[in-house]
Amino acid sequence: MILRLCILLLTSFIPGMAQTQPANHIMYGYVHLKDGPDCKYKVVFTLTGNTIRGYSITSNYGVDMKAAINGTFNRKKQTVDFIESKLAETPLLSPCYFDVKLTWKVSRGHYIFTGTFTGRNEDNKKCDDGTVTFDVPETQDLLYATKQPKPKKPEPKKQEAVPEPENESHEIIKVTAEMPKEFQWRTDSCILEIWDGEFADGDVVTVLLNGEPVLTNYELIKARKRMVLPLHPKNNTLEIIAETEGKAPPNTSQILLSDGNRSYSLLSRLKTGETATIVMKKK
Repeated sequence: MILRLCILLLTSFIPGMAQTQPANHIMYGYVHLKDGPDCKYKVVFTLTGNTIRGYSITSNYGVDMKAAINGTFNRKKQTVDFIESKLAETPLLSPCYFDVKLTWKVSRGHYIFTGTFTGRNEDNKKCDDGTVTFDVPETQDLLYATKQPKPKKPEPKKQEAVPEPENESHEIIKVTAEMPKEFQWRTDSCILEIWDGEFADGDVVTVLLNGEPVLTNYELIKARKRMVLPLHPKNNTLEIIAETEGKAPPNTSQILLSDGNRSYSLLSRLKTGETATIVMKKK
């Protein structure tokens, strides 16, 4: 079996300041292989001018692998490009090196990194591809933007109806076993994104759509799991079942449901065995 080297470099910069000794930065995230599992990664890097240099350590199939990283960033466009290469002290059998292209944005107090990668072997032939994601709290590292973003004021909560924003709602709607939610739905599909809403502590969920499983015993991580779900012509029921509560109860799931150009942000908080129910009624 070819061990795939899954690497993501996430960069930072210090605007307007020249450093004689660039500081090391450490980032953590996930690489999502098109034909394989998600891979954890750790990246240590420095930034000098527009140049990024460092190394990455990736956990893949229980093996830690290290590779060199060289790349550049574009401050105005908020993009990062880098190429992975072999380190002399890390001999690998049939390695797959990644070329990665990333962008970042600020969303609800977090820097969200997304992008794609293409793998190449030592003969420069394609060996894999996929996507990358990274989510870091604003309070952890503020080196990505020249100005600190202003927090957005949440929309006032409504007692009766769930708000129907034109874009993603800034209000997080709580859903529990005792508090099911209902939405008026317009499109023929639902884009579901689900991840750990607080910190990845081993929460496991099962997700059902109209009684049929779409995720079974899935362990939530900081990176978002995204699925496009086809809907029935009338009513549709989405159920989030808490299989475990992880190391820090309760079981917390951050959920984003997209209906065309409208999105709803939800947070479920459940005990083991409880179910959060979301009903989507077609107009």
